[in-house]
Amino acid sequence: MHSASPKLATHQIVMISIGGVIGAGLFVGSAKAIALAGPLALVSYTTAALLMLCVMWVLAELATARPDLGSFSVYADTTIGRWAGFSVGWLYWWYYLLLMAIESLAAGHILHGWLPSVPIWLAAVAVILVMTGCNCLSVRAFGRAEYGLSFVKVISIIAFLIVGSLAVLGIWPQSAPTGLALLVDYGGFAPNGLAAGVSAFLIALFSFQGCEIATIAAAESDHPVRNVRASMRAVVWRITLFYIGSILLVLCLVPWNSPLLSEGAYQAALNVIGIPGSAALMDVVIFTAVISCLNSALYTASRMAWSLSKRGDAPQQWQVLSARHTPWKAIVSTAAVALIIIMAHVVFPSRYMEFLLNSGGAAILLVYCSILTSQLIARRKWSASSHEQICVPGYPWFSAIVLLLMASVFGIMAFMPEQRSVLGTTLALAAVLVLIGRYRRSPRS
Repeated sequence: MHSASPKLATHQIVMISIGGVIGAGLFVGSAKAIALAGPLALVSYTTAALLMLCVMWVLAELATARPDLGSFSVYADTTIGRWAGFSVGWLYWWYYLLLMAIESLAAGHILHGWLPSVPIWLAAVAVILVMTGCNCLSVRAFGRAEYGLSFVKVISIIAFLIVGSLAVLGIWPQSAPTGLALLVDYGGFAPNGLAAGVSAFLIALFSFQGCEIATIAAAESDHPVRNVRASMRAVVWRITLFYIGSILLVLCLVPWNSPLLSEGAYQAALNVIGIPGSAALMDVVIFTAVISCLNSALYTASRMAWSLSKRGDAPQQWQVLSARHTPWKAIVSTAAVALIIIMAHVVFPSRYMEFLLNSGGAAILLVYCSILTSQLIARRKWSASSHEQICVPGYPWFSAIVLLLMASVFGIMAFMPEQRSVLGTTLALAAVLVLIGRYRRSPRS
C-alpha cells in the first residue's frame, strides 16, 4: 500500500503462515478423517500435504517475482487474462467470507458454553466486531494479534507432541507403552478400504487451506521476497511436524474406531493419557484457533477486496485508506457481509444456509488451479530475472503434473455423492463470475 504505512515484521509473517494453516481442522476435523479411514488417514494427510506444498512452491515463485497484495488474483490477471483475475479474486473473497461466518459461529458456540445466557448468534457477532476493530487499527495491530494467537496454538501443539510421545513410549506417569500396535490392531492399516482413504484425503486437503495467506501478508512487509521464502520454509516443516506428527500420535494412542474421537482428535488422546480438565483445556485452544482463523480470514478477504478495487473490479470505495493506512472500508464492508450471512443462518431454514456454504466449498481448489496455470504462463511472459529468487525446477512438467493432480480432485468429488452438491454449486458460481469477468467493460482505475 502506501510507502509510509506500518509494515508487518518478519516474525509476524512467519507466524501468520502458521496461523493460516493450523485451525480447528487439526484439533477437531482430523478426528473425522481418522474415524473414516482409520490409520490410512496418515497416508491421506501426507499425500494432501505433499500436493499442497507443491502448489505453495509454485506460488512462492510467483510471489517472489512480483510481490502484490492481490497475489494469485493479480497473477491470473496478468497471465491468463483480466476475466481470470476478476473471477479468482471474487471467488477467494467469497470463500473467506463464508469461512468468517463458520469460524465466528464456532466461536459463538464455545462462548455460549462458557456463558449460557449469551445467544450463539450474539456471541458470533461480537467476535466479528472485535476482529473488525483490530483489523481497522493498523496492519501492525493485526500482525500482533495473529502472532499472539498463533503462538498459543504452536505452544499447545508442541506440548501435545511432547506429552503424546512420552505416553506412546510409556514414560508418561501411569501410561503403558503402545508403540505402533494400534496402527494395525483394529482391522489393519486400511480397515475401511481405499475409498475411505480418498474421503479422508479431501478432508485433509481442505484443512490445509490458508497456506497462501503468507504471500499476501508478505507484500505488506519491508522485505516481501525474504519473508515469502521464510514463511514457505516454515509452512513445510510445520505441516510435516504438526499435522503428520499429531495424527500419528493420536493413532498410536486412540483406536481409530473409538467413540472418544467424536470429541475431537486431541481431546480423545488427552483423555486416554489421563490429562485432567482436558475438555476445558481444548475449548480454550480451539477457541484460540477459531479466533486466529477468523482474524486471518478478515485480513485476507479485505486485502483481496482492496486489490480488486485498485484494478477497477470492485467498488471504488474499497480503495479508501484510513490515517493508519488500512483499507478500512474494505474491512468494514467484508465484515458486514459476513454478519449478514450469520443472520441468514439464524433466520432462514438450514437448507438455504447449506446451499450458501456449498457455493464456496470448492473455491479454494479453483484458486490453486489458477496459481499453477499462472506460473506455466508467467515463465513464458515474464523476464527470466523475475524467477531468480525462487525457481521451481522441471518446468513445465512439474507444474503441469501438479495442475493435473489438483484438477483430478474435482473428478474425485464428482464421484462422491456427499461432495457433488458442493462441487456443482461452486462451479456454477465460478461460471457466473467468469461470464461477468469476460463481458464486463469497466475501465481500469
